[in-house]
Amino acid sequence: MDNSKTIESWLSPATSNDDLLIPNFQTPFRCDHNDRIGGGVTIYIRDGLLAKHRDDLSVAGIEALWLEINFRHRVIIVGGIYRPPDSNNQQWLLLEQSIDQAFNQPCDNILVAGDFNINILNTQTNKISNLISSYQAEQLISSPTHFTENSSSLIDLIFVKNNNHVLTSFVADPFIPDMIRFHCPTVAVLKLDKPINTTFKRKVWLYDKGNYDQYKTILHNTTWDTIIENTDLNKATEDITHAILTAAQQSIPNKTVTIRQNDIPWLNNTIRKAIRKRKKLHKTAKRLNTEQAWTMFKTIRNEVTKLIRISKQNYQNKLIEQVNSNTITAKLWFKTAKKLTNKTTAQTIPTLQDQNIQASTDQEKTELLNHFFCSQSTIDDTNEILPPCPSSTTATLTNILITPTDVSDAISLIDPSKACGPDLISPKLLREGFIKGDSTVNQLVYLHNDICNALDNGKEVRAVFCDVSKAFDRSPNESITEYKISEKCPKMFDKRS
Repeated sequence: MDNSKTIESWLSPATSNDDLLIPNFQTPFRCDHNDRIGGGVTIYIRDGLLAKHRDDLSVAGIEALWLEINFRHRVIIVGGIYRPPDSNNQQWLLLEQSIDQAFNQPCDNILVAGDFNINILNTQTNKISNLISSYQAEQLISSPTHFTENSSSLIDLIFVKNNNHVLTSFVADPFIPDMIRFHCPTVAVLKLDKPINTTFKRKVWLYDKGNYDQYKTILHNTTWDTIIENTDLNKATEDITHAILTAAQQSIPNKTVTIRQNDIPWLNNTIRKAIRKRKKLHKTAKRLNTEQAWTMFKTIRNEVTKLIRISKQNYQNKLIEQVNSNTITAKLWFKTAKKLTNKTTAQTIPTLQDQNIQASTDQEKTELLNHFFCSQSTIDDTNEILPPCPSSTTATLTNILITPTDVSDAISLIDPSKACGPDLISPKLLREGFIKGDSTVNQLVYLHNDICNALDNGKEVRAVFCDVSKAFDRSPNESITEYKISEKCPKMFDKRS
């Protein structure tokens, strides 16, 4: 166990930390209640972990304690919250503000545990459930945690921002048995590994504002013969890609944006700047402790809350308009519907477990699945010789001739709505740059015309449909070389390449 939270600790500032020490744990972090008996939050952190108090996430007037833990180069924010049963609406707004500040941090791993005194078993439309779902977080506890003589309720919750690292969660037995009124401890077990970079750069093209006449002119003036005559196939491919992207950059407006995969969708740069300003004013107000400083902080705090609400509402309205659009595709409709209902697909495969072996990283999961599937076969094929594969033809392939029509036909079949490949060339760039007024409809018209002409002239029509997608990837190189492919063909067919 790396950390433990005690909600409603009943501690007061008069209680010394020396009376609260636990072996192998650091001095506890505390948030004591000063003006009444009860309440309070205490968090214990295991020795060896680097933890600090995030006082900037706390809000005066509520019982909330936030910590930042650094573990294996990964930052984890944990929070402990106690909400008294007699809380008023103002205290609820302060609680929302504290959770909002935590979930707007640039951190993917946030865990909040606490006694909220709201029974979520009664209804799914309560305040706390709506608040959790608004941040696309997941509540882990599903069994009752509080018991009295005549009732049971679920008021002690644990919710996380990223559930991919959750191994298990459950309600444990009470510490003191045979009690009439009691709370059961809630447990969540996480497994965290070295983090990967969750942000990346992407170039965004404004195709509707592109100058395609200039784009085609630049491509027309490119010395393609020099590029194609290169005997190095990889170098020729790189030069073709560079020529197309260079022409696109000069003709189509574009910009480079930072993609944050786990970021809140309605959190824009304006809100981020306002949040940073709010943090600075909060630190200043705590340092100066003057009425003017606190007034300035509260003003910007209210502005940030208003900006977030407006941005979130605009985001949801945009999704609703997209769902109700008559031109939306089925794939995009289901994707948008999942966003509206917060039913997003997990980004990674959850932690796998086989007997006593746990696999959390991609490498560990691959090895575990590979070992499992290999264990299903008990055939020993050690030192076995493959059966002979006699050649079924005497024909030889001396050269490969690709005509401009072949290239035009291949480009005409490209769907411009598809995403780009590893070369970052959008299908739209290929269609706009190399095909003028052509489409798959025209290809069907040409095919239909050829068939009709042949039938009108009394000729026999035969059609052969071949699907050779990734044919050479699926065939062993040994069997390809059996067909006596000439050395004039690209060396990509050579088993030694």
